Amino acid sequence: MMTIHLYTDGFNADKRLETAIHNKLGAIQRHIHVDSICNISLTKTNFTKSVNISVTAPGQNYRATAEGESIYGNLDSAISKIIKQILKDKEKRVDAKENFESPKQSDIHRDL
Repeated sequence: MMTIHLYTDGFNADKRLETAIHNKLGAIQRHIHVDSICNISLTKTNFTKSVNISVTAPGQNYRATAEGESIYGNLDSAISKIIKQILKDKEKRVDAKENFESPKQSDIHRDL
């Protein structure tokens, strides 16, 4: 299970927001290693609201930021960015594995 740390600045997160965060993070949990840590920082100023998400798993780090008028909209945007990063990273790993060529028999004999 992913460990979630929630930090707020400029306001206190109510139960509804905390529930929404945990529900929305389920989308990340489907794509990430079980032993991961998610740090979420929510900031509210007079003019903007921002969401910063950092996900750390063994050998992997992902970060996303979103700013705007709605904490919920920013949360959706940042989570979408994290998922895109995870999927892109997985694609790179699969491509690297598929493109790895084992040594040819002629190369093995030549080295002997």
